[in-house]
Amino acid sequence: NMDKDNNYKSILKYLQKNGQNINEENVYNIIDLCVQRAKKHPFKQVSEVHITKNELQFIKNLNDIKQEKIAFVLLASAKYYDAVRDTKNNTAYMRNSDICKLARITIPAKDRDVFMQFAYDKMVLLRHSRAASIEKTVGFISNDENDKVVLKLKENDFKDLAYTYLAYKTPHKFRRCVVCNCWMKKDSKDRRLCKECSTKEEKEKSLIKEKQCIDCG
Repeated sequence: NMDKDNNYKSILKYLQKNGQNINEENVYNIIDLCVQRAKKHPFKQVSEVHITKNELQFIKNLNDIKQEKIAFVLLASAKYYDAVRDTKNNTAYMRNSDICKLARITIPAKDRDVFMQFAYDKMVLLRHSRAASIEKTVGFISNDENDKVVLKLKENDFKDLAYTYLAYKTPHKFRRCVVCNCWMKKDSKDRRLCKECSTKEEKEKSLIKEKQCIDCG
């Protein structure tokens, strides 16, 4: 509910607070263009995305961990898009490179499109005529009202969908970070913080300087 000027000032303030050496003159055109192009939409809040027993069984039956993680990313993303838009299109809008990244799969760029053909061959995705489209329609979403909900994905689960799936499949190998509640691998050192939170904690500790009091020692 802000006008263009206040929108501009708000974005600039955020950039200057969170970025380094942000110069208003340098970013003026970028911010102004964003404000002009932005459409007014109400914010959508998605409390949970539900994954069912039959959907997870379909994924397990792929019997290939790379394909399983890809299928889970597509399923969770399509359900999220539907929840945000209040639709049942079963469709996500993602490039193959983004899907592989979210699934934590390293595949050379030239091989990604060929690898992703399994999704169409095994009905993970439905085929359409738009070859270059980023539209991905998931073909195994359950419409059975009696299908049991097995996973309830929250915001933290979407931060690393690959680990979310692996934590469901092999729970003894994963734990949640005690700070951000994201999934992380267990290790022999019994770490309780994920890499991101651990780095942040170390950075905060480095800002603390210890000095000896000249009066009491």
